[in-house]
Amino acid sequence: MKDVLNGDQYADILVSHLYRWISSPAESKLYDPLLHRLIHKLMKKNFFQLLYRLKELGCNVIFANFHKLIIDTERSTIDAAENFIAFVLETIKQKPLFAFIQLQPVEYWRILLFKDWYNYGGIKEGSGGGDKK
Repeated sequence: MKDVLNGDQYADILVSHLYRWISSPAESKLYDPLLHRLIHKLMKKNFFQLLYRLKELGCNVIFANFHKLIIDTERSTIDAAENFIAFVLETIKQKPLFAFIQLQPVEYWRILLFKDWYNYGGIKEGSGGGDKK
């Protein structure tokens, strides 16, 4: 990580692809079930710290997994929600622990009825700039 922070592009590539290399039992020579379990536990710990930080900043987490994050900003206008999300993302990026996590808003919803990953619907407010992600 020190090399990544110092701008070494090769170290960055190695760190970026580490999980892929150790998680594929069929194709990877680095696969080890114990190592895979350890890395996954560390990823979960980091993920839970991210969720805690979002709650500290005033976000209500509706749904979260490693691939998708839906939050409620409790803002009444799209501009206020976009500004709040920009503030949250900027604040999160300032912590070294989350500096390399890439969060990108995909959609904003005015009304969202959410049951689970497959059963949700609502009225979209806008796209392109971001989802409460």
